[in-house]
Amino acid sequence: MQSAPLEDLKIRTGFRTIQLVQTPYSQQDVEERLERGITPGDQWHFNLNGKPFYSLGTNIIPFDPFYARTTSEQVRWIIQSAVLSGQNMLRIWGGGTYQPSEESVVGGVYDFYSICDELGILAWSELLIFSDSLYPINDFLLESIDPEVRQNVRRINMHPSNAQWAGGNENEGIVITVNHTLANGTHYLDEYVTLFQDFLQKIVTEETRSVVYTDCSMTKGALSLDPYILRFNNGTPSSIYERYNYDASQAFNYSTFPVTRFVNEFGYHSMPSFYSWEEVLTSPEDFSFNSTVVMSRDHHPSAGNLGFPNTNAPVGQAQMTHAVELWLPTPNTPDGNQTFAQWCYSTQIFQAMTMVSQIAFYRRGAGLGENNLGSIVWKLNDIWQGVSWSSIEYSGRWKVLQYALTGIYSPVVAYPFWTTENETLKITAFSDRREEVQGMATISVYDWSGTLYHRVEKPYTIPPLNNSVLFEAPGLGKIFPDLRDPCDIWTLIMTESVVDGNRTVTSEQYFVPTSLTAALLVDPEIQITYGQDLTFILSAKGGVAAWTWMDHPSGTVGVFVDNVTGQPFNGFYLVPGQDRTLKFVLQTSLSKVKNPDPRDFVVRLLWNNTRI
Repeated sequence: MQSAPLEDLKIRTGFRTIQLVQTPYSQQDVEERLERGITPGDQWHFNLNGKPFYSLGTNIIPFDPFYARTTSEQVRWIIQSAVLSGQNMLRIWGGGTYQPSEESVVGGVYDFYSICDELGILAWSELLIFSDSLYPINDFLLESIDPEVRQNVRRINMHPSNAQWAGGNENEGIVITVNHTLANGTHYLDEYVTLFQDFLQKIVTEETRSVVYTDCSMTKGALSLDPYILRFNNGTPSSIYERYNYDASQAFNYSTFPVTRFVNEFGYHSMPSFYSWEEVLTSPEDFSFNSTVVMSRDHHPSAGNLGFPNTNAPVGQAQMTHAVELWLPTPNTPDGNQTFAQWCYSTQIFQAMTMVSQIAFYRRGAGLGENNLGSIVWKLNDIWQGVSWSSIEYSGRWKVLQYALTGIYSPVVAYPFWTTENETLKITAFSDRREEVQGMATISVYDWSGTLYHRVEKPYTIPPLNNSVLFEAPGLGKIFPDLRDPCDIWTLIMTESVVDGNRTVTSEQYFVPTSLTAALLVDPEIQITYGQDLTFILSAKGGVAAWTWMDHPSGTVGVFVDNVTGQPFNGFYLVPGQDRTLKFVLQTSLSKVKNPDPRDFVVRLLWNNTRI
């Protein structure tokens, strides 16, 4: 008589080979890539099933201050949003919490890695004991962290989405600084080597043979991989960097961007939407850009103490204020709530503008000497309603940046690189495909009334993981021969390519030779036609509407998509005579309002920064 099994265990998994390539470029590599002037040194990129790919992604932080409040539906929407915007990698920040495999695993309140497996997005994991600090090493500490590290590496190892383990967040840069600035700095360096080079690396490699270990999220690489010996400041560096620059006057100065193999943290902060503020602000006087309650929810720069509210918050608020005043019309209307809402919207526009310019710079680097193959933005999600670097708000509402990522993370993009010092414009198309890509770019020059001055079509061929220059000229007079006033001209750059055999992909980028503060904007006279199933036809009857933005009402979660391509689309330039149709795809399970009234949807425009 056959007995029934005592236990059943069902596991969903998959097979793949993921490699983090850190070996030096060979002399043959350098010689074969002379046309792009490959920079000698170590490589730093991922290979999937033996093929290099460009890592496009964002950073993940904890989803809620209270772990048990997080649901699988919320997490699925955040990860799905990443996939919808063209991302292929999420970095789980080393200052947060270990993410669970799924609800059914002990301690797993919600699904995470199982969703990444299902949706096909890679996860860069970190050992979350260690972040932004140095640790005193003793036997008790090592004995206590050993089981924690082993259990989590073993648990997560079954997930094909897991791409690597990093020992911690930003620790290496700290110990390098300490080693050179403190009298006993070598003591801290020795302890770092004991923990991150020897102890943690040994545990990870004992528990998994399919996922690589690196000591830190930001590293100068290794002198040797076997045995594992960190480089620190010895020898020719590998290059994985992060970048934060809060001087808005330098936001589009490419000489300030790192020339690097991989960038895994870079960001700029913005306000959440008016709707998110409505969830936490209670008094009418709170709805002001620099109100006490708003500034209490700005933790940048950090206070450095336990005081409340953050005494450094005015610095962060001033950075956003300066950015908007420098690059956009300054919000100021007779209606206090509208002014506040336009400030929120404007800070998000600048955040999108500066992040897109950096991503374009790094993606172009795939075809230059640095052979950059990684752009991981800080950050995707939010832990509460407040000022932050996120591209998605705490409720799941997409910011302008999240839609902008959909455009700049498209497989093929043509982007205008403008150098102010010599007034040189270079429009470059880049591709993240492993095969040669052909397509057509349409470059159209308009004034702000919507008059078309010039249009040219440029066919292009882009080698695998490379770029192709479509246009280059110095001086506004040569770029725009019929130019009357640089404040009354802008350029629309659209591309269409066929990738992966039969998939058509498009992108849309914009070039304005002056700040939008100085642009001679015209009242766009927007008209909305309401269609079926939350479909909206937007028309500009008066002039070009820069950064046209549709806001969905409070209590709803979802995404606007272009009715033609089906891709997420919002925050665009609307041209007279070129109507755009958007459809709002409601996420019913996350929305408190299940049947929103189409007339509760709002269109925001830069024009309304100073006009009701």
